Amino acid sequence: MSVLGTHSICAIPKIAITAVTGFLATRTFRRFRTWRKAEKEALADPLLAELRMQAKEAVLNEPCSLSPITDCVLHQKSVDDIIAWRLSVRLAGRVVSSRRLFCLFKQLMSCEYDAEALPGKTVGQIARKDLLVIMERDPAALGNLYSLLFFKSYLALQASRCSHVLWKQNRKPLAVFLQSKITQVFAMDIHPGAVIGEETFIDHGTGVVIGETSIIGNGCTLLHGVTLGSTGKERGLRHPRLGDDVLVGAGVIVLGNITLGSQCKIGAGSVVLKSIPEGATAIGCPARVVGKVQESKPGSTMDTSLDKTTPLDKKSVDFKSLWAARSTTNLANMSISNKAEAETMNYGTIHGLLTERHQELSPCQVDALIFNLPIGPDGLLEKDLEQLCKETAERCPVLSCSYKYRGEFRCESGANGASNGVNGGGGTKTATKASS
Repeated sequence: MSVLGTHSICAIPKIAITAVTGFLATRTFRRFRTWRKAEKEALADPLLAELRMQAKEAVLNEPCSLSPITDCVLHQKSVDDIIAWRLSVRLAGRVVSSRRLFCLFKQLMSCEYDAEALPGKTVGQIARKDLLVIMERDPAALGNLYSLLFFKSYLALQASRCSHVLWKQNRKPLAVFLQSKITQVFAMDIHPGAVIGEETFIDHGTGVVIGETSIIGNGCTLLHGVTLGSTGKERGLRHPRLGDDVLVGAGVIVLGNITLGSQCKIGAGSVVLKSIPEGATAIGCPARVVGKVQESKPGSTMDTSLDKTTPLDKKSVDFKSLWAARSTTNLANMSISNKAEAETMNYGTIHGLLTERHQELSPCQVDALIFNLPIGPDGLLEKDLEQLCKETAERCPVLSCSYKYRGEFRCESGANGASNGVNGGGGTKTATKASS
């Protein structure tokens, strides 16, 4: 009996080892089969193939990263699933598990983001474009995989897009819950009601605050510490709107129902309280226009210096210099019949005349039209004002729907609107042969 018992006891470890070995082999085979299937699916998606290749290299170079990378990248079937899994892992907690969040994000990635701002574009499609622009604009980015896994500004942006879909679906409690988790985990506060265009890049992201009725165009870049806020407690449209390809420097505060025109640049640390025209560079507290942008897409070039800005010539008398000290005068009924009256014209009179004659233009479009008027070598307007406006409108996209995200946001009203867009200061003399 003792001999039989000894043999039985010795056989137990062998059976256990065999069972464990078989289990691990089966699991490894299933995982390998899953990887092979995912690799075949990745052949049709270059971005997915690139992420898988970078993930395999990371696993070989750093075995400690095996579990998070394999679970997040190598086990997922699409880029949307990878983003959904990463978001679920980062935002999971005691209240909601990562598995439930993964199912939620996976569903939201295939939903249309905003029918008015980006019709027909799903959250997943926009997230892919947001990912690709990081490598173009951030020299510190190591690759698309590292941006997707570890850049908190990118993850917060995609999570806020999902919360915006919930907000549009009137699932506001869940949308606000996601907003609170985003604020807690990523130190960024983006309201679910805010509309953010595609190819948007938020660098670093810490301290970014975007209000409920804010609208951000396509191709914009925001650095850390940017605030798009309101100036009071009134409900309705109370936050800024940004056009396309806008560059907003670090620590910029933009307050009120105002517009930052397309292709404009705002210097770091500025406080913007009035609308800025298209293609302008503004700096200071409060921000004032100091020149015209030379780049066609400042949001992509990421040049926050003044090297690519044509400064306003203080010696010449031109309409652009009026932005340095806009007059509070608004004589909309004044007609220009002779040179003596023309020499007393300032920003207020020009803005009033154009607003009266072209009522189809919004105040921000009138601002941009004045800013882009051509001048002669002596700094004076040499043609009829109406003819210059017509030529400027034909060569400049100012009359196009640059702020295209919601039609009701085109025109401004109230104390924050561009119709009151004056910064104080005296008038500036100019000459023109405009007729009444």
